[in-house]
Amino acid sequence: MRASAPPHLVHVFSTFSLGGPQRRFTQIANAFGNRYRHTIVALDGRTEAAALLAPDVRYAVSPFGAHKGRGLSPHNLARIAAVLRQQKPDLLLSYNWGAIEWLMVNRVLRAAPH
Repeated sequence: MRASAPPHLVHVFSTFSLGGPQRRFTQIANAFGNRYRHTIVALDGRTEAAALLAPDVRYAVSPFGAHKGRGLSPHNLARIAAVLRQQKPDLLLSYNWGAIEWLMVNRVLRAAPH
């Protein structure tokens, strides 16, 4: 019998540098260990907080490549849709106002609960 895969959570941060939401996420992820699989999207490409994740946490950092200052540009919206389709998350989590476009695209695609 094959064990089921852990739920896949996609976390979208405007930055994954060492700030409050990032520290809270890493503490929670560390507490749950390998019970979830995490994909972290840092819209600015900064990922310093990943160093706070425990070795048993299953995670990947997904590059995004947004056009800065153009949140609702067709390029950014298409990239968001592509990432959601590729990642197929069980749950989408966004942090702070900087990731609001992900909520809007997800509402149209209905890719995952948010």
